[in-house]
Amino acid sequence: MKRNRTAWIATDTGAVRAVNEDRCFVGSWTSDGRDGVASVTLAEDFWSAAIADGMGGHDAGELASETAIAALQPLLSRMIGDAEVGAIVNAVNEQVFEAMYSPRGRPGMGSTIAAIVGGRDRTLLFNVGDSRIYLLRNDKLEQLSTDDTLDRRHPAGPRNHALTQSLGGTVSRLSVVPHTKSLALDTSDRILLCSDGLTDMLSDADIFTVLSARPEHPAQALVSAALRAGGRDNVTVVLIDKLMPASA
Repeated sequence: MKRNRTAWIATDTGAVRAVNEDRCFVGSWTSDGRDGVASVTLAEDFWSAAIADGMGGHDAGELASETAIAALQPLLSRMIGDAEVGAIVNAVNEQVFEAMYSPRGRPGMGSTIAAIVGGRDRTLLFNVGDSRIYLLRNDKLEQLSTDDTLDRRHPAGPRNHALTQSLGGTVSRLSVVPHTKSLALDTSDRILLCSDGLTDMLSDADIFTVLSARPEHPAQALVSAALRAGGRDNVTVVLIDKLMPASA
């Protein structure tokens, strides 16, 4: 019996920013910077998704996240191994630096990346920056990604969301060290990818409350909650739902 997961997608510029610098892909679907919602069917055998949150001002943040997603998407067209992640992410990082010195680029522009690739037997995820990946399992929300922020390095100090690494983000071509994790997904597991426009507005408890209500479009419900809380940044959400029998 064939089984699928539905990926629910929502993205919004927010109440403060003029431009949406978030980008994402799910399977062959890619966002284009316009606000909106979507859903994509993912086959059980293989699927992939990623979120990138650009930074750099003017249109440079858009260029950084667009470049990251465009470079990464074809590299995640098959199941990859843990040992490949570093080379893949640094190849994407190099493309962001190349774009930085193009006519549209700006010195220091950069992007986060949070990505996941899955199949029947295993799921691999990785991230650079502060875009997050969560697992919702057995009524518990667990962050799987690792934030590259000064907050994490110095938890007892003043609150500081400054990134300690990103794709691009400096004028020197620095390599990055992605955070990687493997796991086996249960049938009922759900995966959440999001930019910090969600997590800066909603606590993990808030996110769990929204998802526990089983909204018809969970990604849209989360984005709407972030906007009601202030919407100070672009917000993008990809919610990969539980495994279900494929429709006839």
